[in-house]
This record gives sequence, structure tokens and C-alpha cells, in this order.
Amino acid sequence: MTVIFLNAPRFISTALVRCNHLDEHHFFANSYTSIFLLQEGRGEVYDGEQLLSISERDLLVIHPSSEYRIRATSEICIRGVLISIDGLHFSGLSQGLLFEPHLQPILRIGEDFNKINRFFSDIHKEATATEVGFLDLIASLLQTLFILLFRLTEHHLRSSTNSISQIAKAYIEENYQKDLSLVDLAEIVYVS
Repeated sequence: MTVIFLNAPRFISTALVRCNHLDEHHFFANSYTSIFLLQEGRGEVYDGEQLLSISERDLLVIHPSSEYRIRATSEICIRGVLISIDGLHFSGLSQGLLFEPHLQPILRIGEDFNKINRFFSDIHKEATATEVGFLDLIASLLQTLFILLFRLTEHHLRSSTNSISQIAKAYIEENYQKDLSLVDLAEIVYVS
């Protein structure tokens, strides 16, 4: 995964997102990178080209100038926190490991959810309270949050790399008698 800091990342805004009804859509669109943590519920995200399923403990990266619509797919309300940041861009591998605009921009948080959720909640709380030093505290919380997310993504990348090599090895062993190409292999493991 590559993380590109175009400038020093700067906090822009935060918002609570709630969709109470199955037919209610929440619309994301801005000129900043946004990170949405789904704290509760299940939903669908549509980016104009593909429909993605998200559920509790998923993190969605919304690239600058992208437009996303989200809606609940169950009776449970969707609830989450959206944080917008300027000067930050993610790039990396597909299959949920983030973060190219044309790839699935979802990271499954799993067991680190409580820790990461606390940072999202604290950032939102500080931004809405606007007490003395709130921007400095938000900057510190964001820095720690980024480190946690990068570590989590690196862990997924390492485990994914192991599974990719295992899939490739199994495919070669099953098809060794055929003419194999790197293109065939790349299609099997979803990389280019």
C-alpha cells in the first residue's frame, strides 16, 4: 500500500451519518479524501459504476471528487462517522485492501474495531465541542488513527500476499501440463 501525503494532511470536517429507512440514501461528495467508519448496520454503497456491500466494522475510503450513495439494507439504522481530510491520498491493491478509486475502497476492520472506533468518536466529539486546542488534539488523534490504519492494511497485505502465492502455486500444480502465461496467473489472483 502506498500512502501519498500531497501536503501536510489537514482536518476539514466530521459528520455523523445515519440512514433510518431502507429507501433513504445518504450522499457523499466533496473535494477532499473522506473516511467513513460504519459503526452499526448493513448497507449498500453505489459509486456510479459498482455496487458495494458494507457492514458494521467496515471502513470506506471516498476519494476526492468521487460521489457515493449509501443506503441501509436491513431494518437496522446505518450509523457511522465520516471524517474529511485534505492533502491525503491512498493507493494500493484491490480486493478490499484499498485504495485506488477504481478498486473496492473498503477495509474490513475486524478485531481492531473498538480501538479505531474510539478515535473516530473522539475526533467527532472534539470537532463538535470546539474547545480550546481542539484542532491540535484532532491532528494528534488523526496521526495515531492513520498509523493504526496503515498497520492494519499492511497486515492484510502480508496475509493477502501469502494467500495469493498459495492460490498461484495451486493453480500451477493443477495446470502444469497446459501452456501457462503470466496473464492467466494474474487473472486467477486478481492482480495485474
